[in-house]
Amino acid sequence: MGAAIGLAVFAGACGAADEPASRDTLPPINTTTTTTSTTIPPTTRPRTYEIQPGESLSAVAERFDLNYLELARFNKIKNPDNIDAGTMIKLPPATVPPGG
Repeated sequence: MGAAIGLAVFAGACGAADEPASRDTLPPINTTTTTTSTTIPPTTRPRTYEIQPGESLSAVAERFDLNYLELARFNKIKNPDNIDAGTMIKLPPATVPPGG
């Protein structure tokens, strides 16, 4: 019982019951949402890439802004839907856009 009285006294010392409830809440937090592109710019494209576990050829092609069928052809991959983790593939050379 002594602990309950101590808490009540402490709570009363922190603020009067007739004070506005707004003092007990924090102001709203302003947030900003941004997006990040995972496409590698053509000028920084590596020459080779190692397929990671769970990764598909189409995901790799998208990451490097390539067509997955062209990427399969470039690497002489007969079935682009069947590629193993650890496989090293070649990436075609980047083309610099006109004026770039």
